[in-house]
Amino acid sequence: MCQKDQTRRAKRSRGGSTSTQQTLGRVLTIRAEQAGRPAAVQINYDKGIWSGLSWASGENEAKNLDPAVRVTIVCSTGEAADVMVTGELYRVDYCE
Repeated sequence: MCQKDQTRRAKRSRGGSTSTQQTLGRVLTIRAEQAGRPAAVQINYDKGIWSGLSWASGENEAKNLDPAVRVTIVCSTGEAADVMVTGELYRVDYCE
């Protein structure tokens, strides 16, 4: 997912001041569900980043999903400013 301002430029979010900072995984969130039940999303960017982020990404392993059932993905932001949130979905096959 990516958040952009009204001019379509990347809008960075910060988790607050360094003493009260939330991690970016709590500011830019990705949730997934299948058949009304949560589907685990692995997030690897859940850190306090002083410069902020305008994007987020997550992964869900195919073994955790039923290929015959639709997956719903919800992306959201805690950004106070008016932003546009967009998302892209990729299939990645890892070779061992």
